[in-house]
Amino acid sequence: MSVKVAGIDQSRKGFGWALGSDDSGAIPSWGVDDLSEAGSNEGLMYFLAAKRVRELIDRGAQKIFIETPIMMRHDNINQSMIKFGLQAAMMQACYECKVPYAWVDVNKWRERFLGFYKPPPGIVGQKARRSWFKETAKQQCFARGWLVQDDNAAEALGILDFGLASVSQAYKRRVGPIIRRAELRRMV
Repeated sequence: MSVKVAGIDQSRKGFGWALGSDDSGAIPSWGVDDLSEAGSNEGLMYFLAAKRVRELIDRGAQKIFIETPIMMRHDNINQSMIKFGLQAAMMQACYECKVPYAWVDVNKWRERFLGFYKPPPGIVGQKARRSWFKETAKQQCFARGWLVQDDNAAEALGILDFGLASVSQAYKRRVGPIIRRAELRRMV
């Protein structure tokens, strides 16, 4: 029996999402919801995040995988509240729909999807590392034939890949380390 899950990469500006199944040859769907339209209206941001989760569940997601928020040194209390508010809204939507969710550590999905969770030694500075990871996630998507244009969608697909591998042994075997190494060689 096939398993369908969703991966979510949240941010204040672009809410990346991906939906896919462990069926062989299945092509996931993905997109980015623009949260900037909400401006400083936090309630609207939370509403839009919960709405997207409900839509993914309505489209068949049996489990939602959500990236754990990354706390930055420079985050102020308002930024932290928004990050955790988005999380709470998504958790509530899952609870109301009786669909389980799981937090995904950024290093865990990167290690599986990208093949590593640390950038090469020559990439220095938080901004440069962040850009490098986002670009590498897009490259991994292209290697799989997923033509993403936005890094939030690319990272959501990485989270989806991690989620599918954690709930489906068939998917994990089919898209495992040997396949990823071959994909990485093609990228070089």
